[in-house]
Amino acid sequence: MHISVGDVKEWYGRYYSDIPSGELVPAKCFFCWQELKPEDAVVIRKVFADLPNGHAGEVGVIKDILTSKNDGSLFLVRLSSGKEVYFIRAQLRKLREGEVQPNRTTD
Repeated sequence: MHISVGDVKEWYGRYYSDIPSGELVPAKCFFCWQELKPEDAVVIRKVFADLPNGHAGEVGVIKDILTSKNDGSLFLVRLSSGKEVYFIRAQLRKLREGEVQPNRTTD
């Protein structure tokens, strides 16, 4: 199903009013309904656990996607720092129009 959401705060208020805007929800949230593909620019989301190999707001590019039929996907992201790190879908969102894009690579 295609979802068209124009306002993040309104979406959270309507569907998850007890959860702060931008936080993880127990379903596909505003940031997760978009499909992520290799070479998409992404941003690490603020999540409830510390991340050892990146920080919230850091940008990167998806280099590979490992998918399991039963268990979801892992996304290999080359961060702006040059590190390559695996993330689950809930930890990433697509870069918004007008945000600074990371350096893209051709390899």
